[in-house]
Amino acid sequence: MKLSKQLYKSLPLLTVVLCVGALQQNVEAKDKHYKTTSHVETQYVSTSSKKILPFTHNKQIKVGSLDNLGRATYSHIQLRDADEPKIKKERLTYNPTGWHNYKFTTEKGKTTWLMDRGHLVGYQFSGMNNVPENLVTMTKYLNTGFSENNPDGMLYYENRLDSWLANHKNFWLDYKVTPIYEGNNLVPSRVELQYVGIDKQGKLLEIKLGGGKEQVDEYGVTTVTLENTSPLAKIDYKTGMLIKEDGKQAEEGEDPNSDADENEAAIESASDIEENTNTNTSESDTNNVAPQNRIVYVANKGRSNTYWYSLENIKNANTANIVQMTEQEALNQHKHHSTTEAQ
Repeated sequence: MKLSKQLYKSLPLLTVVLCVGALQQNVEAKDKHYKTTSHVETQYVSTSSKKILPFTHNKQIKVGSLDNLGRATYSHIQLRDADEPKIKKERLTYNPTGWHNYKFTTEKGKTTWLMDRGHLVGYQFSGMNNVPENLVTMTKYLNTGFSENNPDGMLYYENRLDSWLANHKNFWLDYKVTPIYEGNNLVPSRVELQYVGIDKQGKLLEIKLGGGKEQVDEYGVTTVTLENTSPLAKIDYKTGMLIKEDGKQAEEGEDPNSDADENEAAIESASDIEENTNTNTSESDTNNVAPQNRIVYVANKGRSNTYWYSLENIKNANTANIVQMTEQEALNQHKHHSTTEAQ
């Protein structure tokens, strides 16, 4: 379903300048020369810092295990430009903890989705796609900054690190990304990026990307902390759901292009948003049916966290992707009944 336009009356409409070619940006980043990007040779070697992976002259990837809540914990890589993946990224299908999504319309009539399935270490470095240990729920703003030139977004740093590697093919990059959760929240409040260069002799190179957020330790290892927020809305980090102005959680929307790459689905026609004010079911009374027997419907090939009693109330969903199951089966998968549909 699509979110009702009424949901956003109290939310400021922002003119968001999104880059239609976000995917193209990633591909071409290595061919660019960023004026703010440089490096400085330090007096330290790779063994000086305990923050980085042991330098072996080979590509290394180390990911932390999922914690007891199923949350990704960290992802760490060390590579040269030649080690980057050559295979095109496939579509993401794994839903990280706290995954929900909502659609917004800008003043210019463009639409954008609030959240992304975000890689910790980007695919352009790791080649890891549907790997749970490398995916978290993050805002599109954190993931992309709505522009590669916005230092509030990971894309700013990813593209510049990619370019640095491409322009220094004999150097290595040590890069680690750590999500930071508060308590048992399913969605991280922020992410921490850590990076440093290494030359062929194992000497550490302080990489400077600009942006005003870099903190450098005595060994030249840089740390950047980015907030998992969005100018479009506030998020309940405990559940991943959007919070309306009155403090109540809002119903999530269904992306008709849910099988597409998140960059390809970043901007859609305003005509895709339709008002959804129907809160009545058209089916006969189902309240007296036991959960183990009542049939419910789940969009997005059964991956949605919301279930419905009536097909007619699922607005704008692809019927071919709707899965039928019992309500008890849905509850066992931690799904919840739509808050806009009558019981």
